[in-house]
Amino acid sequence: TFGTAADLESDYLFRLLPDVALRNSLTGLRVVNSRNTYYEAGDLLDGAAIDKYSFMRDAYIQRREYQINEGREDREPLMPPYQNPYE
Repeated sequence: TFGTAADLESDYLFRLLPDVALRNSLTGLRVVNSRNTYYEAGDLLDGAAIDKYSFMRDAYIQRREYQINEGREDREPLMPPYQNPYE
């Protein structure tokens, strides 16, 4: 992505390495590592919930409430808990 390209361009370690082959190898290693991280997150999502959309929505809302409340749990939630009408 663009963010990764900008990160690599601003990384002084890569600018200081005179060996292009070493620099390219380290860049490839960094790309493979980030891909593996995303792959593991996808496996977690597959195993954690039957409905991936509701799992991601609830995780986002929980994280956002944490950010808004600055870690305090004494405030009222932004949304009421989901009630499944089919149960």
